[in-house]
Amino acid sequence: MKTPKFKDAAGLSPVTEAPNSVLVSLFLSVCEEEADRDFVRLLQLAAPDPEKAGKLLRKALTSGRDFYAYYPGLEGSKEPADSALYIGAIPDGSLYLL
Repeated sequence: MKTPKFKDAAGLSPVTEAPNSVLVSLFLSVCEEEADRDFVRLLQLAAPDPEKAGKLLRKALTSGRDFYAYYPGLEGSKEPADSALYIGAIPDGSLYLL
């Protein structure tokens, strides 16, 4: 997952410069990668508190980790390894940070 940039008074800054409470909404407004936006929308469902969701998104962006949606009823969907961080429930499945 790449860290998008946004325009501010200093020019272009990475979204990780924003506080946790607005990080998710800022990310969704500037990210051009549809797959990344889809995972962040799932993050909003799994962690509805903007502060918590922002912390998790920041962790993903700064550590190079990715989100993973596990759907137990979907053929081919594999449960993540024990090292994955469970974030929360999403429709028909669970969201993890790998």
